[in-house]
Amino acid sequence: MGAVIVSPPQQFLNLALHAPVSKSHALRGLVLAATSAGAELQVGEALPTDVLVMVDALRVLGAHIEHSAGMLNVTRPVDVAISEPVTLDAGEGGAPARFLLALAAGLRRPVTITGHGRLPQRPFAALIHALRALGACVDGEDGLPLTVRGPALGGAVRLDASASSQFISALLLAAPLYSRGVTVQIAGPCGSQPYVSLTCGVMREFGLDVGVRSDAWHVAAGQRPRGGVWRCESDWSGAAVLLSAAALTGGRVHVSGVSAASLQPDAAICGILEAAGCFVQHDVQGVTCSGAMQRGLDLDLRHTPDLAPPLAALAAGRPYSSRLSGLGALRHKESDRLEGLRAMLQAVDVPCHIASDALLIQGGMVPGPRVPLEVQRDHRLAMAAALFGLAREVAIDDAGCVQKSFPDFFHQWPCVELL
Repeated sequence: MGAVIVSPPQQFLNLALHAPVSKSHALRGLVLAATSAGAELQVGEALPTDVLVMVDALRVLGAHIEHSAGMLNVTRPVDVAISEPVTLDAGEGGAPARFLLALAAGLRRPVTITGHGRLPQRPFAALIHALRALGACVDGEDGLPLTVRGPALGGAVRLDASASSQFISALLLAAPLYSRGVTVQIAGPCGSQPYVSLTCGVMREFGLDVGVRSDAWHVAAGQRPRGGVWRCESDWSGAAVLLSAAALTGGRVHVSGVSAASLQPDAAICGILEAAGCFVQHDVQGVTCSGAMQRGLDLDLRHTPDLAPPLAALAAGRPYSSRLSGLGALRHKESDRLEGLRAMLQAVDVPCHIASDALLIQGGMVPGPRVPLEVQRDHRLAMAAALFGLAREVAIDDAGCVQKSFPDFFHQWPCVELL
């Protein structure tokens, strides 16, 4: 899929949509399954690109993985004994690259991690320093390509996770391959820390014991993920975009598959929309949002940065002033997502400005001529652009980039026309 047009709906939105499989949940499950005695992962048919990238990389490392009938069947783990060098392509995914780097440090073979787009420039330095402290050799100081030579022995390490909580998650997920286990203590603030809680939750589902303090995590030596059947959750990050369509238009959107009991940080969207005046209801099938946002947003999103794009679009479409802060990490995503949001807001004539790590938005977007929006190959920006289109017609230059996290997004989204 290339460029698309999204137009404001001509009637009341009353939609039944479904969220994709969570790539955050699936990636964590895949790493653990590939170091277990064998596991079956319930993931569905349409897999996000980041998950496909991880499957391919784990296969290169010796794992036997088949995708059939909505299941990823892992019947053979990665080979920890082979010594031949190998190269893994992490695509454009920060989580795949970081998880693979830590996993490779537990192997005996030299493993080179490469990537595309902005991934080679995204932060890796703190994870590199931690892996060296745990006994691995890593060629490079920051950015891809990187070559790691293990096996790392493990032990205790102090880690700067201010750039990404994925550094912590990567070490915890790889800990069963390290003979001494791992203790990770953070030095200073940690962005997106609830994602570490998600990691610990998945690890416990695989039978691993994770000790948690306020600033440290411990995985004792000698543990191995158990096999069996594991169900991957639907994605709250994608669901947030779908639910925001109701909050922007005053319509009603039901999203199936997501659970209120999820540890995914972006489940916070429900409380945010309720506080903004929408009606949110959970049931056994999913969640429903109805009614328009009734007041502006004043939110610190440092722990839920993926909510910033849909909430910025929502704030633009409603006639209130909003402030979204804690957005510094957005500059180091698939694009400079903070600048990308500002550019799109300005393109649709919504006053905004960036103050430090905050985005200030004076909402009240009005209909006008079609506006071209460039989304910089960034899946989160493309979905935010689709929300803008519900208030003013937009032409989105790259709809296909949503494959990274939500493959059928534009097939579900209302009022879409292919260019």
